[in-house]
Amino acid sequence: MQNTTRYLFCSLLLLLACSTEKYQAGQLPEEQLHFGNGGGFAGAHEKYILLENGQLFHRSGTEGTLQSAGKVSERQARRLFEQARSINKQGQAAFKHPGNLYYFIEWVDAEGNLRWTWGDPNHPVSPEVANLYESLRELP
Repeated sequence: MQNTTRYLFCSLLLLLACSTEKYQAGQLPEEQLHFGNGGGFAGAHEKYILLENGQLFHRSGTEGTLQSAGKVSERQARRLFEQARSINKQGQAAFKHPGNLYYFIEWVDAEGNLRWTWGDPNHPVSPEVANLYESLRELP
């Protein structure tokens, strides 16, 4: 009986030690990946925020409320963050060529923001940024 109690206690401590922090819409960590699209006749705007722990938030419209949009695996989120870090380390500067319909990715961290906005057919975004965007859009 004493071994069972000790086992359960140790299991609980291990579970608590391994759990990741959960964030609320008003209190997000410094490091985030924002992505989305907008424009067109209606001027719609859709924004998602991915956190490295896998939490996903969504805002529809520029004035909409940021709400939880589910969670992806931490492994998948970290892979996407690594892709963004890699693009950032390659020295790809901010890219601002929106079209009538535009798409964006914004890397946010303690040092500031780096935003890529595209949509103008005369100014295509780099393949690395386009691939990252496609991966982000495939999230649930």
